[in-house]
Amino acid sequence: MIVGIGTTISLDNLFGINIPLLSKIFVPIFIIIGSLSELGFLISVFIPRKNIAEFGLRSDIIWSPLIFGMIFLVVPLGVGSLIYSYGYTVFLIQTIVILLYLVFKISTLGNKRETKKTTYRRFISWFNLGHTMIILIAMDAVLIIINLFINKVPLGLSLISMIYSIFMPFMILFNFYMFGKIYKEIYVVKYARQFQYDWKIPDEEWWFTAEAAAKHPRVYPPAKDDAQG
Repeated sequence: MIVGIGTTISLDNLFGINIPLLSKIFVPIFIIIGSLSELGFLISVFIPRKNIAEFGLRSDIIWSPLIFGMIFLVVPLGVGSLIYSYGYTVFLIQTIVILLYLVFKISTLGNKRETKKTTYRRFISWFNLGHTMIILIAMDAVLIIINLFINKVPLGLSLISMIYSIFMPFMILFNFYMFGKIYKEIYVVKYARQFQYDWKIPDEEWWFTAEAAAKHPRVYPPAKDDAQG
């Protein structure tokens, strides 16, 4: 932070406004989430791997909280520098834009086949990732210029304040991806035999070893009797 911000701004003043308070709230949450993920990794080392489907689901469940916890790690710096550079009004506006993008992501779940769109749904559907990033980056660009020439805020601090507007939409998108991936993997585990056959994964690979595969009914390649039947 010292390299990025420079020495023209008092770091004590910067920290005294927002970052310490936010850090006291968010960092302990991240420590708890990160510790649980690390504990999960250690437990996973000693739990035998059953098959590809269950191992993939288990792995994503273990490390997804660590990715989700990145929000709690970065938010104090992003929010603190944003409020310090531009004030609470800009922070509120950018938060509203990001929340609209969150509503868009939620509203599109399960509604991809919907043909009739209300005015509300057309408005929300406009806030996809591209439009959201254009609004936030354009707003940041204007504010950076104003800060440089009018408010005399160092460029480094202004760039750090962009962490919030750039990081949060992508974290929302990534978390939707992770939870969607886990949701799909639950079905792969539930219908493992069908998925293994459709994907043409040999039993030795599915169960990791030939010895483990020999303990389960043959799926792929199917036995001659199964193929003929």
